[in-house]
Amino acid sequence: MPTCTFCNAVNVEAARFCNQCGNRLALGQAVQTAEPVRNYTPKHLADKILQSRAALIGERKRVTVLFADIKSSTALAEQAGAEAWHTILDRYFAIIGAAVHRFEGTINQYTGDGVMALFGAPLALEDHAQRACLAAVEAQREVRRYADELRLSAGLNFSMRVGLNSGEVIVGRIGDDLRMDYTAQGLTVNLAARMEHICEPGQIYCTRATAALVEGYIGLRDLGETAVAGASQPIRVYAVEGEGAIRSRLERGLARGSSAFIGRDAELAQLRDALEQARVGHGSVVALVGDAGIGKSRLCHEFAQDCALRGVALHRASGVPYAAAMPLLPIQALTRSRLGFDERASVEEVRQLAAGRLVLFDRQATDLLEPMLEFLGVGAARARTDPVADRERLFEFLAYFLPRAETPQVLLIEDLHFADAATEACIAALAKQVGATPTLLLLNFRPNYSADWLAADAHRRIPVNALDDAAIERLAQGLLGAQPQTAELATQLRRRAGGNPFFVEEAVQALLESGHLSGAHGAYALVRPIDEWPIPDSVHALLAARIDRLDESLKTLLQTAAVMGREIAPSALAQLAGLSEEECRQRLQQLVDARFLQAPAAPGD
Repeated sequence: MPTCTFCNAVNVEAARFCNQCGNRLALGQAVQTAEPVRNYTPKHLADKILQSRAALIGERKRVTVLFADIKSSTALAEQAGAEAWHTILDRYFAIIGAAVHRFEGTINQYTGDGVMALFGAPLALEDHAQRACLAAVEAQREVRRYADELRLSAGLNFSMRVGLNSGEVIVGRIGDDLRMDYTAQGLTVNLAARMEHICEPGQIYCTRATAALVEGYIGLRDLGETAVAGASQPIRVYAVEGEGAIRSRLERGLARGSSAFIGRDAELAQLRDALEQARVGHGSVVALVGDAGIGKSRLCHEFAQDCALRGVALHRASGVPYAAAMPLLPIQALTRSRLGFDERASVEEVRQLAAGRLVLFDRQATDLLEPMLEFLGVGAARARTDPVADRERLFEFLAYFLPRAETPQVLLIEDLHFADAATEACIAALAKQVGATPTLLLLNFRPNYSADWLAADAHRRIPVNALDDAAIERLAQGLLGAQPQTAELATQLRRRAGGNPFFVEEAVQALLESGHLSGAHGAYALVRPIDEWPIPDSVHALLAARIDRLDESLKTLLQTAAVMGREIAPSALAQLAGLSEEECRQRLQQLVDARFLQAPAAPGD
């Protein structure tokens, strides 16, 4: 009797399709249309994975694991019949694959009637838990739509359940056909599978480990604790219910309790000066450049508050890490804000406002109304003879329209390093138009981002550097409070943070969640000695993503240096890494410049 090599089910001799998973059987084996992963992994993701030496040889990663399966699939397969069930599974897997890949996850295992996917491996993602939740929500929404079709057309009660968990896994060796072998440390993968098993049909369940990473970004409902096989303690379970109210790391930090705005007076003064120039019609482009967590968004937030007090309009948009899934999102957000649309406006209200304001601005631009409505998401897609030309005309118009206001304004685009190519092209065109307008185009991005148009001298670049020791210690003291037992903590945080305020804020939050601190924001008490400092998952993910973006030679050297401990002897490291001492010193300096390593203090410092 033929055995399906996809799900290992035994089938009757004459079967053409597996009676368990629906795959076609040929010569006693299933045709594994889903098995090499390359067939299901978009080319841009496959190329990223295969270009990463670390991904090819395997390493530890912090990830979010997603399991999804069909409820009562065996009964549904019998009810539908083998050939119909095969078609249903094809559509089902296509829906899940599209959602996972949209948020740059990787499907590494098919389980007959479900999948296992990883977010954050083999390539690190700084927001892996958020992406996994968004992918699960999208997949569940599309599966429900498909289930409605099946219920009406075939009488099938089709539903999916999804389980999520975050933690550490070991990514095993990956062959050149992208066949991947993942093994987990501890309960990471097992708990994700358990979440799926206990999940109600049509729902998404996650553990506290995932919930802690996405709280605020994602809507969660606490379901309480439950005993789970393989876990020594009851596991707190949450239902994932869609997007939350918070959109950025800064918003989340401010919601938990705002830290003092310290050490950025010079940068804020430069922004105010640029705004004064825009007030008199000398618009400009200003770029804030700094590492992740260094305070670019906080500086923009304080400047926005300043603009509000001065009565200056500020229109804000932001790039997102999964920009490929949402092209032109920042330009769309800026346009909606510039046209004055309320977030709660109905589709018809947006259509009427867009039409009226477009005509008032330029009566000759009425032929752009339909493309504009479609771009804003409130118009129906329509057939065009030359859609590329129409899109180019629309973007030329937007580049002209956005900076031309009757009063001074700021157009703020944050996290430009996440922008897709189309957004970058639009911003480049916009930057050329601001010079003779009352508009300040304010950008922020990380140092590793580059673009040809930014190489010109037509914009001002303001570096946002690490805070000095005194500022970091004041920041830590403000977060911790004035209790005597926390005084030494502020000093330790200053030594560990490397001038990065985000690391300080997350470290305090981690000490609170681990039970070392108790009390309220700004008035904490140390209630348990710190034998080992917890590394916040948010910081770990941010660093892992930064490390993954390093050149392979620097990444390998950093990993080798990590084995040696806090003090590194360049001569010994060179020998261990197989480099000349001079080459090793040059690469170490690059890692110091990128703030992955700290140079030894000079004598007397």
